[in-house]
Amino acid sequence: MALSQSQVPLTHLFAELSSLEDLRFPLERSSRLQYTCLSVSQRYIALGSNTGGVYIFSRESLKYLQVVFGDVEVSAVTATALSPNDQNVALADSSGQVIVMELNIERRIRPERVRQTTDHVGATVTAMLWDNSSSSLFVADSLGKVTLINVSASKAKTLFTIPSETIVRLDSSVYQMDWWSNKLLVSTVSRTYLLNNTRHQFSQIGQKSRDGKFGACFFIEPSSNYAVIYCARPGSRMWEVDFEGNVLNTHQFKQSLATHPSPIISQSVNLEEALLSPSSAPQSVNFQKMFRLGEFILTWSSHGFYVFDPVNVKVVLWMDAFKGGISDMCVVKNEVYIFLESQEVRRLVFLPIFLLVLSTYQPTRCTLAARLLLYMENFALRPSLLKRIKKELVPQLTSLLITEGHLALAEKISGMLEDVSVSSGDLDITQEERVNYPQYSTQLSGIVVVNDGSITSQEKGLYGGVSHLSISHKKEEQNQNSKVRTGKKYSNGKHPTQIPHLILLEHTYYRSTIL
Repeated sequence: MALSQSQVPLTHLFAELSSLEDLRFPLERSSRLQYTCLSVSQRYIALGSNTGGVYIFSRESLKYLQVVFGDVEVSAVTATALSPNDQNVALADSSGQVIVMELNIERRIRPERVRQTTDHVGATVTAMLWDNSSSSLFVADSLGKVTLINVSASKAKTLFTIPSETIVRLDSSVYQMDWWSNKLLVSTVSRTYLLNNTRHQFSQIGQKSRDGKFGACFFIEPSSNYAVIYCARPGSRMWEVDFEGNVLNTHQFKQSLATHPSPIISQSVNLEEALLSPSSAPQSVNFQKMFRLGEFILTWSSHGFYVFDPVNVKVVLWMDAFKGGISDMCVVKNEVYIFLESQEVRRLVFLPIFLLVLSTYQPTRCTLAARLLLYMENFALRPSLLKRIKKELVPQLTSLLITEGHLALAEKISGMLEDVSVSSGDLDITQEERVNYPQYSTQLSGIVVVNDGSITSQEKGLYGGVSHLSISHKKEEQNQNSKVRTGKKYSNGKHPTQIPHLILLEHTYYRSTIL
């Protein structure tokens, strides 16, 4: 049975655009080896192991680059953290030792140890977090101890700085930390604390304790750039908190989660079956680690996977995938890396639905594009978005489906135009709507240039100012020696049709593919 259009507004979806099977390469060489933890940076993916090593892969190509050991007695890695500048990786072993290693990947020499501390020996390191400058590493453990490890970019300066210092000892095991503008947010299994690293002060958030794994994160409001704090509370609740530790609002999402779960879009997804899935009952869950995802907040529980709009206090979507199997999660711009208890790593891409449909406009994916449009007809869409889809995408897709021999699907898709064919003037898009939805053109190469290379404020919030969103296959990428330049020039001199399909928004690009 189709969903009521007024019941579930649809603005974004997750897509699984590429397999991370290449990350299993070291596992296939040893039956004893197991992955234990995950960290992701702009350029690398790091996977800690039970044999004491951290396996480093290229985030873009998934190529295995090296394994890093801490030059200490071998024991399982319990936590790892890549620095934002991609120069260092920190690892904590089962004894509580913490080692910071310089990767030296570009210099093509062995990794070198930068720091080693024993401040947490006798406890289990539960969280590690770098500041934005990659000069400070915060480490927290199961006893509530939080330390700071100083890591200078200059080895000479490293000799004259204090290796590490204890910042605070809290009441219980630390579960998650977040950093923003010299402030450290620490969520333990009982309370959340805000530490001012400049003033060396800390304060407790709220007065009510809790018991369990609850996340907390900083959130930057898109319109004002005003920073606030969100803390998970029992029963599908979140606290909105100011920097004085005062609870401004308590947001309750229990009833809002009584909706149909969204599917993960991939070539193999059964969207017709997804429409038949029953609505969830109101969900009373505990939100675990929380992350900023552009203008939204991402979290998970034992029941599912959630994206919230904290400004408008609403559920963007939730999925019942990975129920009870998520061990950890990393977010890099609009990509979400999920580390499952089965040691498997999955990567999801969070996309506005217009760009998601646009990304499937290739002969090999036209059936997915058609099924996605038919699926979207069952939901409430913004009027301007619906107009753009029917005016700009449906006619092109219908022709493509006919060319590829999918006549039945083409007939269904062409039916979407019946209610608008009489009054084409209704399809006109206002200037205000054009600001909110990307303009695009398709080049001969298959590259789709969005917003003529510029980026809207909404997209900037979602993608963190990074601009090209691309859809292509990593194997194709490895075979390409070209360098994309703002969607117009190709430095290798090859014909444009040899360039993988991309969706470009401004200056840089990402590559992946729908399975």
